[in-house]
Amino acid sequence: MLMENKVKQCTSCEETKELSLFERDSRKLDGVTRRCLACAKEYKARWNLENRERQLTLKRKYYQEHKEVFALRSKCWKAQNIEKKRASNRDWNRRNKSLKNLYSFMRRKRHRQATPSWLTEQDYMKIASLYILAKNATKLWTVDHQVDHIIPLSGKFVSGLHVPWNLQVLPTDLNRVKSNKV
Repeated sequence: MLMENKVKQCTSCEETKELSLFERDSRKLDGVTRRCLACAKEYKARWNLENRERQLTLKRKYYQEHKEVFALRSKCWKAQNIEKKRASNRDWNRRNKSLKNLYSFMRRKRHRQATPSWLTEQDYMKIASLYILAKNATKLWTVDHQVDHIIPLSGKFVSGLHVPWNLQVLPTDLNRVKSNKV
């Protein structure tokens, strides 16, 4: 109940408090909720604990239905915050050296396993020339370039080989967008 001196009684703790200690709610006659901020915080925390599984299920469902929107937002944020993203990656690499080493080892292992033993010396030279081409393209156009596997080494449905005819030089951003897809 709203009084002249701008106080209200909380329905949870039943204490009379100033209106500034209540959340705003334009739907109510007095413009504030029935619980004070402290009680509302307690209530929300308790409700979140009791309904955790339900909330997670709803969040997963919403994410699945709006995956493209989330991906686009993420892509836009990364494009607008390149330095923040790089700093974040550097921090992660510094904090997780063992994981970084493991991922690098696994990638090298995939390359070794995907490189057939029947490649000739000329094939190895072609592969090396593609890596040199990528390095020179980066210097020439000041845009990072990478060697990409046209058919990924560890694709979901099909896996390619580390051979010259399965390699191409792409700008890094296009290679990242392509990801592990054909």
